[in-house]
Amino acid sequence: MVELDPRDFQVNRAIAAASLASARSKVVEPQAQQNAALAGLGQSKADLASAEATAAHAEADFHRNEDLYKTKVIDRREYDASDAQAKSSAAAVESAVKKIASQEAQIQLASAQYNAALAAQNQAEAQLRQADLQLSYTKIVAPFDCRIAKKSIEPGNYVQPGQTLFSLVPEEVWVIA
Repeated sequence: MVELDPRDFQVNRAIAAASLASARSKVVEPQAQQNAALAGLGQSKADLASAEATAAHAEADFHRNEDLYKTKVIDRREYDASDAQAKSSAAAVESAVKKIASQEAQIQLASAQYNAALAAQNQAEAQLRQADLQLSYTKIVAPFDCRIAKKSIEPGNYVQPGQTLFSLVPEEVWVIA
């Protein structure tokens, strides 16, 4: 029955569609970062296990060398080297523990970024649905087969919300007498 100028609404829909495409592309990056951080966490845990094994071996060597040094079987240089190796191995374990904590923090950060990107995508989808709805309002159709009566509008006229444009009369005409 009536078609309003849809150009403004088509532009709004195109903007909403572009925003949705952008939001969808931004979901991929934090997801990849999260996967990389998870892989890094696995590697860090393996490094920790290796560092712990090395530290245990160095500690055992140190205790053996300590006994040997007390009985003068080895010299001070060997004893100091085993002490330094034990301390170095213990520091490597501590470093590996901190690296695991860092990887876990990166996973949490990537997860938060992923959730934010998903929220932005959902918002963009809602804006697109709203733009589609607004665009659908540019075509006004009759709810039933009818004729137009009392038309007060011409092509090119500006209309206001709530303005009466015409009356609809059913196809079957009848008169109350």
